[in-house]
Amino acid sequence: MKNLHLLSVATLLSMSLFSATTTFAAEAEKPADDAKKAESHVTVGIEPGDDSVPTDPIDPEDPDNPGEGGTGQTGNLTIDIVTNLDFGSFKLTPKATTLTANKDNKVNPLAQVTDKRGTGAGWTLGVAISEFTSTEKHTLKGATLSLPKGDLKTNNVDNSLAPNTFALVLNEDPQTIMSADKDKGLGTWADSYDKNKTKLSIPAGNFAGQYGATMTWTLSNAPK
Repeated sequence: MKNLHLLSVATLLSMSLFSATTTFAAEAEKPADDAKKAESHVTVGIEPGDDSVPTDPIDPEDPDNPGEGGTGQTGNLTIDIVTNLDFGSFKLTPKATTLTANKDNKVNPLAQVTDKRGTGAGWTLGVAISEFTSTEKHTLKGATLSLPKGDLKTNNVDNSLAPNTFALVLNEDPQTIMSADKDKGLGTWADSYDKNKTKLSIPAGNFAGQYGATMTWTLSNAPK
């Protein structure tokens, strides 16, 4: 009987210790009612870009690295580069001839715009072309230059800011080739045209000679 009593006391003591340990652990997991909280704040300022430094052209094959050439324009809204087009030469035939651009250049032609204003005001890039004239003062009759819808290149992280691009058949009146709506077009955007789809069509019946034309690009500080 004495042994049984001792066993019962030991058992009760063991159960009490286990219960106390479990209760203590549960209480330790609960946050204290008097826990204190504090807040700290993080700030950063973004200013308009340096309007005295031209933006490097984007290399379409490697947008994170600068390409070559450029207009050298400064300001917070700039045309950084517009590529010259070379359609080579051909022999006259009784039929119309269609040529593609820059056969000897592995890089597609492009036009690049940078918006460092940081306002989201939008912008519009237009382009027009003059008549083709030769060194002998002849005019290239009926010639048409067409640009395909461009493939946008950027080093921006957020591509949702992309402007709109358009395919064009150029004439002497400015037409929109790239346009950024409100809150779009921030950063640098290069509109790259597939050189195999950049075409000059020339009807039969023109004089032989070396012809040239001027493409005029106009950047406006608002969407159209």
